Amino acid sequence: MNLEKALFIDIETHRGKEFSEISPQLQDAFITHYYNKNEYGTPEEQYVVDSGLYPEFSQIVCATFGFENTVGGFSTKSFYGENEVEILGSLANIFERTHDKGYFAIGHAISTFDIPYLIKRYIINGIKVPDLINEVSSKPWERRNVDTMSLWRFGSFRGTSLETVCASLGIGCKSTEITGENLHLRKFEEIDWEELKRYCEEDVESNYNMTKKILEFIKI
Repeated sequence: MNLEKALFIDIETHRGKEFSEISPQLQDAFITHYYNKNEYGTPEEQYVVDSGLYPEFSQIVCATFGFENTVGGFSTKSFYGENEVEILGSLANIFERTHDKGYFAIGHAISTFDIPYLIKRYIINGIKVPDLINEVSSKPWERRNVDTMSLWRFGSFRGTSLETVCASLGIGCKSTEITGENLHLRKFEEIDWEELKRYCEEDVESNYNMTKKILEFIKI
């Protein structure tokens, strides 16, 4: 694995619109297929907690790239805010510029969350899916992108959070109050964008340090 060609990625998502603001068709779909009335009093309550997990009901509010720079350090670049189309466009620009140079995407749970979420949001917004993340029709041995959660499994069936892996390796992780687990508690207008950006960038840098540590002990 050549980290000089690695594009570390992390996205954060949010419902953006409240339940009452989405279309009646989406409301019906959420109630029919996702609402668990045994656990939540109302669909609105569950929507606040769970909608950010589903690209059909939420949007990207922050995306961060991390990469090794030309002076031997690690740099990050973030796109964030309320305008998801602008975020997706900025991401696509970087994806397209790096794809032909042999770069690959890498991230924690990227194959089961970040990349599928990105692809669906591109389609929903009517934007061409960048080639770098589009490995849908690729054979397993042709895929370049790396999921560090799968990497850390080493064949086991249990996935491990980035925070847990970093803690076990003595790597710093998460200094902000905001996290992916509590972002839903804040309404759109209550988000501290600079704090969210810092959280996303810390995740990316922790993921990079974790991967470097693993590669000290095993050749991949």
